Amino acid sequence: MTDPPPVVISQLKLPPESQPFFRFKEILLLFREKLEHLTLTLASTQDIPDTRPVLPPKFQSILWPLQVLASDQANLLALLLTHVRGLTKATVDFLDALPLSFTESRPPKKFRLLSIHGRITAEKYEEAERGMEEFQKTILSAVEQLRTLVSSSDDSREASVMNEENSQIVNELIQAAREGSALLHEAAQYYRDMEGHFKNDKPFREQSPPTEEINATRESWIAFSKSLANFEQDLPAIASALRKGGSVFEARQLARLWAKFGSTNAQGKDGSPAPRAIQEANISNTTPDSPTRSTSPKVSFWRSLLRRVLPCIYHEQRN
Repeated sequence: MTDPPPVVISQLKLPPESQPFFRFKEILLLFREKLEHLTLTLASTQDIPDTRPVLPPKFQSILWPLQVLASDQANLLALLLTHVRGLTKATVDFLDALPLSFTESRPPKKFRLLSIHGRITAEKYEEAERGMEEFQKTILSAVEQLRTLVSSSDDSREASVMNEENSQIVNELIQAAREGSALLHEAAQYYRDMEGHFKNDKPFREQSPPTEEINATRESWIAFSKSLANFEQDLPAIASALRKGGSVFEARQLARLWAKFGSTNAQGKDGSPAPRAIQEANISNTTPDSPTRSTSPKVSFWRSLLRRVLPCIYHEQRN
């Protein structure tokens, strides 16, 4: 028995893919991990008092704009989802109302709403894309500021942050931001296409879409909506963590561990007792390869690092 031929969608429009939403969330989690790493690196070069576990203002002023912009992207993702859900509901309502009468000079409201939702959603995606591009520029600016700061420092610990290992952290941030921009641009184009598609009512005046096309399109939009159920649940927590930045208290504790057990396997690949960051790298010409994905996105950078460091400490103490 042969399968029925696929339904041709000509007058209506299928939903976008839901996968980019999940990839964008992965990018936000990568931002959090890499920014925490930079905080750890900078904190490990400082004598931070127990009574005030914060980075010195000279470092805070460099990292803060990155934290704010990354946090804004998480909040924007939640807002984008709200607009996409509104458009999805309007689309399903329109499909449920078909066939509609297009005899008046002005198209029915349910039809007009699709173009309006498409325009508004596209505008929000374009805003998010501009924010991601600003994040990329701010990364480059932050790197230049850090280079200038540590190169003029008399503290050899601060100079140690200029290192190839952690330049990769910066490159991964840039690559992830570029991928995020591409995802947002592609989505904005989809909703601009939807805006234009439903501005043209001529095909609907000539004939209503066939029942098979209506049903297939409705099923696709409902499945799309279900795939994003509860998606935004953890976005406020991600936004808050990005704005707050890494814990300097934990960074200080880890720096002490490195200082005490620097000869163990807890060392970096080059044998240095503390992590290093932001070496001379052609970051302005970085090829936007796919950024590294976090294998455990809900585990903070600090805890994953402790899991690697503590076994070495126990081994040292036993010997």
